[in-house]
Amino acid sequence: MATRPLYSFNHFSRMHYGDFGIRCLDKDGNKGLATSPTDEVYCKIQVLKDAEITFTNGHSAGQQTFTAIEIKEGQTIHGQFSNVTMVNGIALCYLRH
Repeated sequence: MATRPLYSFNHFSRMHYGDFGIRCLDKDGNKGLATSPTDEVYCKIQVLKDAEITFTNGHSAGQQTFTAIEIKEGQTIHGQFSNVTMVNGIALCYLRH
């Protein structure tokens, strides 16, 4: 049985506060890209303007693909996300590493 990777509190804090980088995604492309680069993995998505987001769960457990998930302005979701596409809205995506 494989051991899950463990992160120190320092590493968690650095991810949480954007020390590994932040990508702004914007459906209209005025503030950022509409689709994330294929090599980026995110740990948090913070919505700045009501959004519909399509993304892939980067973990082997659970549902793998989410399509047009509605997230309200001010809400944040945590996880392991890749292939993020904005259907509508604006969001900040925090890089995982």
